[in-house]
Amino acid sequence: MEKFDLKNLTVRQFDSMQEFVNQTARLEKVCSWGAHGWTNIANEALRFEVNGRHYQGPIILTVNVLDLFDIYFVTHSLEIVHVIKNIYIDHLIDSIDKVVEWIPAYKR
Repeated sequence: MEKFDLKNLTVRQFDSMQEFVNQTARLEKVCSWGAHGWTNIANEALRFEVNGRHYQGPIILTVNVLDLFDIYFVTHSLEIVHVIKNIYIDHLIDSIDKVVEWIPAYKR
């Protein structure tokens, strides 16, 4: 498995990270994941952990050169399990939820 290495990625500064965390951590879906441990990595990535129905472990968010989010689902030793790239901010939470918690019985 490939390891997550921020040095090998071309990312943009995540300047509004603290504001993003303050707003995101309060959302019902995010709370349902048991999201915790929000950590700023060199102002270039945001790492947090979830305890969802389908995925339990770290998630790392980066902002790529297109100003879109890349989502890395990794193990505790930073091996990449799943990646979703080029996600607009308004689709970010639902994109993560589909991997972490979502089941067809959920209603929109």
